Amino acid sequence: LLLRKSQQVLHSDPVFEINLTMEKDPGEKNLNDFTSGYIAADNIFGFRKIIAGDYSLNFGQGLTLSGSGYFSKGIDAVSPLKRKGKGIKGYTSVGESQFFRGAALSYGQGNFVADLFYSDNYFDASIDENSEKVNSFYNDGYHRTSSEINRKKSVKEKFFGGRVSYSKGFLRSGITYWSGKFSKPVSKDTMRELYDFSGDKASSLGADYDILVKNMNFFGEWTHSSSGAVASVNSVSFTFPGTAELIFSYRNYPYNFVSVHSSGFGERSGETKNERGFYAGLTLKPFKGLTLNAYFDQYKFPYRSFLNPLPVSGNDFLINADWRAEKGFVINLKIKSEIKGDITTVKDSVQRDVKLTDNRHQFNARLGFIYQLSDALRFRSRFEFVNVRYRESGTGSKG
Repeated sequence: LLLRKSQQVLHSDPVFEINLTMEKDPGEKNLNDFTSGYIAADNIFGFRKIIAGDYSLNFGQGLTLSGSGYFSKGIDAVSPLKRKGKGIKGYTSVGESQFFRGAALSYGQGNFVADLFYSDNYFDASIDENSEKVNSFYNDGYHRTSSEINRKKSVKEKFFGGRVSYSKGFLRSGITYWSGKFSKPVSKDTMRELYDFSGDKASSLGADYDILVKNMNFFGEWTHSSSGAVASVNSVSFTFPGTAELIFSYRNYPYNFVSVHSSGFGERSGETKNERGFYAGLTLKPFKGLTLNAYFDQYKFPYRSFLNPLPVSGNDFLINADWRAEKGFVINLKIKSEIKGDITTVKDSVQRDVKLTDNRHQFNARLGFIYQLSDALRFRSRFEFVNVRYRESGTGSKG
């Protein structure tokens, strides 16, 4: 339920919002197993925004602070790489972990904007009975069984921070800082992730930039975490209106980077650490009705992880074509090739299990058609071929 009232005639007129969200998953007993809400006002008492309740924070490119989920590669090869940095927004989703609960405000004067935020929020986690430490966090929001109910709201984080940003003409930049303290210390499970976050405190300080020079856009972010590691992502895009867009991006996320509230672009879902990569993307419109998207991404995971006990690397290439041949008829062709290091177990000369790195090559070719016969009737057809091969062992499958 979202109520929004505005007598907006001018940009500076007040806008008020009240939101209430109630949700239960299948199998949960309480109708309001998850309840969220906020009260917000824009352009009031000289502030750009004041909000009390549940809210999200998204600044820069997501390395320092981002409450939204992971984003990655897709058939749009250029646009998704640049985060919009929406700042402070009321939280209306039913996701039960990607938000802050407390108060936040934003104040602007001239070309400068200052944001302050505070949160005191609970999270689902499993707690070790002997050490009283957090073994792991759970973000699925399910509270159906006794074990899931016991994990509900078992640890709290006190979180605060601020941001100062500057915007004028071709330049936008900002500095963001946050600090968080958990009610119970987080244990380090060295069998899973050797360099995972542990302890009860974390913080980050980051600087982001966005510079527009003619048809070129330089943007990126550098973040120093409480572990001492510095993560960065730097990109440049070129725009040729109506014809093409081109982007190059380099990311470097150290193995010991504390990514508690980070969500940067990368190969692995939600893992803004232990990754280096270079990405090149192109969107081309050679003539009316035809749109081509293509990208190439080369990446490496320099240190071992739970799934990969050895360093691995990989690359993937995609080309996607959408052709509106005529009104109501669209042809789609998508080709993707990915070579990625994978860990396999083989027997040595004395029949012992030995882990080796094997290159997994997957090739996908897809052809699709969309027939829009009328406003009420549409047909879609899709044909796809997949071929998977392991280079060293020679095994694989196709279909």
